[in-house]
Amino acid sequence: MILMIKIIPIINARMESNRLPGKVILKLKDKSVFSHQIERMRHSSSIESPYLATTKSEKNKALIKEAIKENIPYYCGAEEDIAERFISVLEKENANAAIRCAGDQPLFSYEIVDLLLSEYKGEDYLYPSTKLGKGIGLEIFSLNALKKSRKYYRGPALAKYILEYPHKFKIRGIEVYDDLSRPEFRLTLDTIEDYNLISLIYEKFYDVAKPVDLRQVYKFLDDNPNISN
Repeated sequence: MILMIKIIPIINARMESNRLPGKVILKLKDKSVFSHQIERMRHSSSIESPYLATTKSEKNKALIKEAIKENIPYYCGAEEDIAERFISVLEKENANAAIRCAGDQPLFSYEIVDLLLSEYKGEDYLYPSTKLGKGIGLEIFSLNALKKSRKYYRGPALAKYILEYPHKFKIRGIEVYDDLSRPEFRLTLDTIEDYNLISLIYEKFYDVAKPVDLRQVYKFLDDNPNISN
């Protein structure tokens, strides 16, 4: 019997952030961070429609409007219990697993998404084992793993319990392309300095409906150490 696997890409995001409030709807070349994430996910091949998993806070109304504008479904759940949000989405969509993308990853690698999808064989947790810069790599969680770990942990770190008790789960790391392995670069969005850098990257490399190529970004940062520093 062939196992039918349905994997949902879920962007977990909310408007509240201690260091950079509202970062998911900040503009990058006339589009929100969140809209760029949707575009990058859609650039991946053979993937289900992305989902927004956010919280019930009234502050997330602007983010939900972005999801509606992008014609993607959304779910509003617990504030800190991210696993609850993921489990609810997967059960609603009758899916086996989720690709997780955090709201602070406007330059995640869609190539790594493709690689994860092609490599996934029903593991509880599939992740890039190659060292990557912060904000680049995503990961896949099975519904079963999320339910199991939620019995013991209900916080914001989705992989925490799985990594602390790996013997209880089926875990596998996969190597990604060498030219995407630039662990020295930070391309996540947590501070105003991060936003200034990522805005500069989008101004320089983004064309409409053509996601930014990370290899171009790395070359640019190599050639401009004053910026990357």
